[in-house]
Amino acid sequence: MPDETLTEEHARLLRETESLRRDHVALESERLDLNGHRAHRIRLQKQIDALHEHIERIKREAPPPSKPE
Repeated sequence: MPDETLTEEHARLLRETESLRRDHVALESERLDLNGHRAHRIRLQKQIDALHEHIERIKREAPPPSKPE
């Protein structure tokens, strides 16, 4: 989301990741649901890509850590 702050983006990504984790647990009981597993893998890859973008945004926008005195 382009208008999100880094903190808002981080919170959203965390919620999305937790949702994917819950979906994964649900899929564990449906081992033969190949289409469900494939769809989940696609969603996981999209989330991984979003997390990589978030890391790059942090590198660009976050202030450098302060040095200890």
